[in-house]
Amino acid sequence: MTHPTMAWMPRDVLFASLLAFTHAVSAEGQATLDADELQALTAAMQQTQSHDPSGWLLIDAQTAAFPCDPGEPRVVVLDGCSGMAPPGQEPAEMLALVKEAIPAVNADAMKDFQAKSSASILIDKPLAIPTRQVIWSPADPAGFPTDLGKPEAALNLSRVGFDAGRTCALLYIGSISYTHRDHSFGEYVYLTKTNGSWSVQGTMQAWKMGR
Repeated sequence: MTHPTMAWMPRDVLFASLLAFTHAVSAEGQATLDADELQALTAAMQQTQSHDPSGWLLIDAQTAAFPCDPGEPRVVVLDGCSGMAPPGQEPAEMLALVKEAIPAVNADAMKDFQAKSSASILIDKPLAIPTRQVIWSPADPAGFPTDLGKPEAALNLSRVGFDAGRTCALLYIGSISYTHRDHSFGEYVYLTKTNGSWSVQGTMQAWKMGR
């Protein structure tokens, strides 16, 4: 598995204003992650991260995307962007670094990932992992879930790019730790599917705190 040094380290990491907690995210009339995307994201989380099942994770209700919009409310904000690429860097330039770090990455999956990452869509279902998840939007006026205590981490998940047969997948996970600063990072993950199961074949860190 490839773990090169980070391609970019942000000047700082800012949490979007904690204005709201989504009691229930409604997907009516909005595009959402499909079942294959949720399965690939679940496998990536299980194989690249470790979280306490007794804790909970805060997940941005909108997927990460390449365009930078400092005015858009997000759970995780890095220099006004989602963390998938630094300000001023074109998506194709970042994906060229991904290809360099993970030579086996499928070209069609990468192309699909770039197309899907031009805009955010809704996340309305949790991942199939043991740790409890709260899907939350900073734009919702309902209030932050203070009754649950401090989350273990805040996550910004991307859409998943696939090849035509949906056996190759590329995705991005941004994770900000509430307990250990140096456990905060953004990572591209490449997986392949064999006999119905996804396996991580390579990763590339886009950024990491503490370096």
